[in-house]
Amino acid sequence: MKRISGFAFGTFFLLCAAVVAWASLAITGPWAVKRTVESAGTDTLGQDVSVENASLSMFGGTLRLSDLRVANPPGYQDEIMIHLDSGVANIDVWSLLRETVIIRRMELDGVVLIVEQRGLDNNLHEVMGCVRNAEHEGRRDALRKQLRIDSVLLSNVRVRSMLSSVPGGGGTFELALGPIEIHNLGHDEELSLPVLVGKLLQAIASGAADKGLRILPDDTIGLAGKQS
Repeated sequence: MKRISGFAFGTFFLLCAAVVAWASLAITGPWAVKRTVESAGTDTLGQDVSVENASLSMFGGTLRLSDLRVANPPGYQDEIMIHLDSGVANIDVWSLLRETVIIRRMELDGVVLIVEQRGLDNNLHEVMGCVRNAEHEGRRDALRKQLRIDSVLLSNVRVRSMLSSVPGGGGTFELALGPIEIHNLGHDEELSLPVLVGKLLQAIASGAADKGLRILPDDTIGLAGKQS
């Protein structure tokens, strides 16, 4: 991995991928889980998304993902912006045939998010703009499908950064975030895949800001999640 000037921590895309697959399964079928994750993830984030393994148990309603990678936007040093070790989602299989997909539990573990500063902006803020565009445009059926999630757990979140603005000077700065748990997403508001991804990114940014590491503007950070 190339040397980067930015922040790195784990917890997001986690997100992205896990949700991406099951949201589209009603349309593509379980045989296309891997392809669906990559296509819907790329459309949502505006960057190439790849996943090593993806499977769905139609009988148990369990979606499993491993080794998911999100490419960095053009112009940044590192090739990869996000890496997710593994993700599991427990889905109401019958809901895949309806307008709203119901996820009982989603767990995203071991994510590294590389936030690289370039001038006054960074790659995370740039990708958030792509997510907002995907929310408004809804080019794919998977991006328009509504979701209802009882709980999401983000675990093993780490931040590794090289910043001259860190107190004491530059060098490598590593920050570990506690588990982030979010409940009742989409229960009383509309929740599409891009909206979910935005909420997860905001929850991570909020957790980092609580420990003194600001990676998004204050007016971009929402109270989407709570660390335990």
